[in-house]
Amino acid sequence: MSNLTPKCRAAVLILVAGMASACSSMHDYTNSKPENMSITPDVRKGSALMHVYDVDNKCDLHYQGTVELSGAKLKVGIPVSKLSYLEFIFSDTSIFTGSHSTSYGMYLTPRSGNQYDATVNYIDGMYYAKIHEQDSRGGTRHEVQRTVPKPCLKVNAGDKQ
Repeated sequence: MSNLTPKCRAAVLILVAGMASACSSMHDYTNSKPENMSITPDVRKGSALMHVYDVDNKCDLHYQGTVELSGAKLKVGIPVSKLSYLEFIFSDTSIFTGSHSTSYGMYLTPRSGNQYDATVNYIDGMYYAKIHEQDSRGGTRHEVQRTVPKPCLKVNAGDKQ
């Protein structure tokens, strides 16, 4: 940094401080019991995260923590019989295109005893996130549809889906 002008040095310091403060509000997600969701990530370039939110009766989102989706398959616990919002964040940085990110979110109310499998891919700038539910009695496995609960339709119109 010694070769930078004072204005450039100040700009770099402000940028670094801003990035640090943005990250400081994130924290690891503390699992609920039981661990009812298996996540299989395939992230080949960039990064993928899953933010977990509780949803209150006014449909306001309350941040609970973040799960880093890199490496091997992992298990997390999403609260049973309680509405949650899962937001998958995919980001990448390149010298030529700069940094960019996109998100994909969905509401989920896990059922007692059921298991959930999430497949999360971020390959060559293309993302994919799907959740499947397996009935506790060994019933059929089906994809969890991405919908907004009726009470939240008016509250979150235009926000997260």
